[in-house]
Amino acid sequence: MKTVADVQTILKKLSKYWQQNATVHTFDGDYDDIEFFADKKDFAECLLPFANHDAWLNAPQPKKDACLSYAWILYNMKTVYIECDVVTPACENILKYPPNTENLADVQKVIAEALLDEALHTKMSIGACNYIYQKRNLPHLGENNFYLSQ
Repeated sequence: MKTVADVQTILKKLSKYWQQNATVHTFDGDYDDIEFFADKKDFAECLLPFANHDAWLNAPQPKKDACLSYAWILYNMKTVYIECDVVTPACENILKYPPNTENLADVQKVIAEALLDEALHTKMSIGACNYIYQKRNLPHLGENNFYLSQ
């Protein structure tokens, strides 16, 4: 069983690691500076659940390309929903109703860093969606409803 000191050491290492290695917190979100490769696919076709279906295999290439672009957009939007609807509320709950621990300050610091990281992931995911919409000249999907719980 871990002691309070063991947990404190782990939390401090986690926080230090984040500060030193999480490059996401240095990303400025300017996608205009990122080179666009129009000939590359936006999503891996093998990840589509219908990749071997006859309708997909016989679809015209422009439709497939648009579908792969939308798959990338939906993947990123699903990430946004998970971060906003699951991870952030869980972190907020820990901050608002902290556990009874001698390591409270360390727990709060790590959770606050996680919240910052999630906010930046959300920013990056939204930017990735808008980048593909713009570069591929695709109509916006509109509202996305993902049901994350039953």
